[in-house]
Amino acid sequence: MNKTFVIMLSKLSAFAIVLLSLTYNAFAQQTTTKLKKFSIDLGAGATLPLMSIPGDFSYDIGLGVRYSFSHIFSAQVMLNSGKLTGSNPSAPAAPVISSRDPKNYIYFSNEYYSANANLNINITQLFRIKPFDHKYNPYLVLGMGRMLANLKTERYFSFPVELDNFNFYVYNVGLANKIYLTKSFDLHFSAIFTGSQSPFIDLIGFNSTDYDNYLTFSAGMTYKVGKGKDRESVDWIMRPPKSEKQKKQNEEQRPQDMLAEFKTSCADSVNVLNKKLDEVAVENQELKNEVEEIKKQLAALPVTPKDTTTYVAIAPIVDPTKVVAAPSTTKTKQITKQDSLDMLGKDFQLPQHKYNVIVASFHNFDYAQKYADMLRKKGYNVVLQKFTLRQDVMRVCILSTDDKREALKMVRMSQVSINPETWIYTVPDK
Repeated sequence: MNKTFVIMLSKLSAFAIVLLSLTYNAFAQQTTTKLKKFSIDLGAGATLPLMSIPGDFSYDIGLGVRYSFSHIFSAQVMLNSGKLTGSNPSAPAAPVISSRDPKNYIYFSNEYYSANANLNINITQLFRIKPFDHKYNPYLVLGMGRMLANLKTERYFSFPVELDNFNFYVYNVGLANKIYLTKSFDLHFSAIFTGSQSPFIDLIGFNSTDYDNYLTFSAGMTYKVGKGKDRESVDWIMRPPKSEKQKKQNEEQRPQDMLAEFKTSCADSVNVLNKKLDEVAVENQELKNEVEEIKKQLAALPVTPKDTTTYVAIAPIVDPTKVVAAPSTTKTKQITKQDSLDMLGKDFQLPQHKYNVIVASFHNFDYAQKYADMLRKKGYNVVLQKFTLRQDVMRVCILSTDDKREALKMVRMSQVSINPETWIYTVPDK
C-alpha cells in the first residue's frame, strides 16, 4: 500500500472522528437523556498478520470504554494487548543474494500494546432499518491509534534480531456486531482491519515500499453502565422515523408560528387602519373647508329687514236680513299624508322612518340643495326633509331607518367624516 495514501487516510480519519464527535454531541437527540450511554467492552480474539512472510494466527485482548452521543454515533477508547507472528515454510535451502530479502527470513514475532480512538456508527439506526426482532445491531468502526511493539525476527545463517519499544501510528476500519442479551449486557463480535504507518513492524523489509497490516477477529461482552435496572441503552431504542420527528417538531413550532402570524396580522391591520384614518382626516378637512366656504357665502348675503307692518282685516258690513243661505254644492275633503307630500313638493319629504340622521339645517333652499349635492358626490344617499308642513327649516338627512343601531353607527361615522354636530331626529309615535 502506498505510504502517501496511508498517511492521508490516517489524518482524514482523525479529522473525521473529531468533527463528527463534536457535531453530534451538540445535536444529540433529547430522547437519549434518560437512556444508558456509557458501556464497557471486554473482548479477546485472534490476529492474522498481512506482512512480508506468511502470518500465523495469534492472540489479542482488548478493553474499551464507549460513550453514545446519540442513537447513531458513539466514541470508543480501546486498549489492546496482543501478538503478531509469522513463519516462512518455503524458505530456500541457501540464502539468496540479498540478505535483507524477505525470502531469507524464517520467523518473526511482534508483541504489542496499542491505544485506539474509534468512532462507531450504528447502521440500523442510521438507515432506520426495522428488523423483525431488534436484538442485532451492526456497526461501522473507523479510528486510529498508536502501537508500542517489541519486535523479534530470525534469518537463515544469522543470529536472531530484537528491537524493543518500537512505536508507530495505526488506523482501524471494520465491522462490529452486537447481540442483545439483557438491559445490562450485550454480546459483541468484530472484524477489524488495522493498517500501520510502518513497512517493517515484522522487522522485515527495510527496503520495502509497502506498509504492514493485520486483521483482528474478536468476541466479548459489553456491560451497559447506568443506574436503574429498567433503563435501556440508547443503542437499542429505535429513533423515531423522520416523518414522526418532523411532525413533533412542527407541533412544537406551530404555537410560535401562530404567534408570529398573529403579530404580523395585527401590524398589517394597524397599518391599514392608520391609512384609513389619514384618508378620513383628509376628507374631513376638505368637508370643513367647504362648510367654511358656505358660511362665508351666507355671511356675505344681504340681510332682508323683517316686515313689522300689522295688517287688520276689515269685514264688509252685511245686512243680515238680506243674507240668503245658498245650498252647499261642494264636499269637505280629508287631507292625506300623500296630499301633504304633494304640498311639500318634489324637493322635500317628510321623515319616512322613526330614526333620521341629520347632518345640517338650512332656512335657504339654495344652500340646502348645494350642500346636499356636495354630499351626493361623495356617495351619500341624501334627502331634504321638513318635519311638518308649516316648518320652513330644511334638514339634510343622510339616513332614515327604523334600526336604532344602524342610525347610531351612521351618526358616529358622520361626526368624524362630515359634521361633528350630526344628530338623530326621532319621529314620535312611530
